[in-house]
Amino acid sequence: MARVHLAVNSFFVLLFLCHAGLGGSNPIQENIDKHPHLRFTPRRDPRTQPSGEEPSRHFVNHGGLPKPKARENVEEMSINLPSCGLCPSKSEITPCACTCVTDRLDVTLDCSSGISTLYQVHQILSSTDFPTTMLHSFTLQNTTVADTITQALWGPLSFELIWMSYNHIPYVDNHAFAPSNATLRELYLDYNEIEYFHWPDIEEVPVLEVLSLEHNRIPFLPNEAFSHAALKRVILNNNVIQGISSDAFAGLTRVEEINLSYNSLTRVENNAFRFNDLRLEGQRLVLNLENNHINSISPSAFVGIKSLTLQLRHNFLHTLNQDCFQPIIDATQGLTFFMVNNNPIQCNCSVAWIKHNETVSQCFDDFACSNLGSVNIGSVEVEDLGDCEMEPRGRDGGRQEGSGATICATPPCRNSTTTSSRRNSNGTKNLSGNSTVVRWLRA
Repeated sequence: MARVHLAVNSFFVLLFLCHAGLGGSNPIQENIDKHPHLRFTPRRDPRTQPSGEEPSRHFVNHGGLPKPKARENVEEMSINLPSCGLCPSKSEITPCACTCVTDRLDVTLDCSSGISTLYQVHQILSSTDFPTTMLHSFTLQNTTVADTITQALWGPLSFELIWMSYNHIPYVDNHAFAPSNATLRELYLDYNEIEYFHWPDIEEVPVLEVLSLEHNRIPFLPNEAFSHAALKRVILNNNVIQGISSDAFAGLTRVEEINLSYNSLTRVENNAFRFNDLRLEGQRLVLNLENNHINSISPSAFVGIKSLTLQLRHNFLHTLNQDCFQPIIDATQGLTFFMVNNNPIQCNCSVAWIKHNETVSQCFDDFACSNLGSVNIGSVEVEDLGDCEMEPRGRDGGRQEGSGATICATPPCRNSTTTSSRRNSNGTKNLSGNSTVVRWLRA
């Protein structure tokens, strides 16, 4: 019995010595001392513990990473925790400000206050010892900055998202965003005064998905301006673009939106919107050309598109020739919608092909006819369009041999049959008395 009491006493003595730190090194305690953010601190959760109960032991951040006890406590702990430890001190980066969303470790740097030159930004980014060089976002907005963006600006840092809007930046130099070539996904340079953008630089950021250059002074899009597989959104509205070279967008394979509204386009030339290998995976390409000065569209302007919403409102189109829209309908198998209202469209024989076929008419909005008192096409009878003849076409909707080329083309709606009398035996009307009429039918 005495031996049993001796063994028990020895056990408690050793336990006391370990607890008091007198029985040799304690690796758990040493680890906590080295990493103070691992300390446990008693804390009451007022939402889960009734008044009067002993507080539970929640994990509390002391300068390191948070580890909330339960999902519902994440928001509360993020608010109460001062920092994720990945921002430098305020004095090092003033007037910029660094913040960190602790539950995602997203470090954001905002230099919108107190900055007048990009050299100031360069000094801060290149001379400050950031705990991490991979930051989530950089913001510079509403400043008087009027410098060129260069590669040297960023120092050792890279970003996933760059906002540099509402400034006076005139140029974007070669390789300007190369430091973020492996991380940059969204680039916003809107509301500046950019006249020159080195388009090949886009290829240096292969994960870029959004490029926004709206409200600048870009005059022209060169050949093969976009050869970038990842881009999904190209925002170029409110520039002064007067021309688009052939194959300007040919290299895009995943693009879902191209916005060129509010520019100075007068024509859409052949292959301006030709795509080599566009794979939308169930999405429809939205191409916005509204509020330009477009008065003609070349027959092969849109090539390689399988699903399209084409916005052409508020331009100067006077006609909607079949050769100018029929090919797109065929190529997309009817997955196309043309928005052409608010153009000075003359509803005559040039639009009879739309009115004559219900399948085709569903590909257009209910546009107004300028020569018929702005009555919408849906309220116009075929006879109101004039004594129209529609020339025969091949099975693919194209003109048969001997017919000349016409500016402005649209894809066909499958097969056709012809009739030759004013009224068929089934009671349907032709567009003219004894002329040959092509009727486009569903397959």
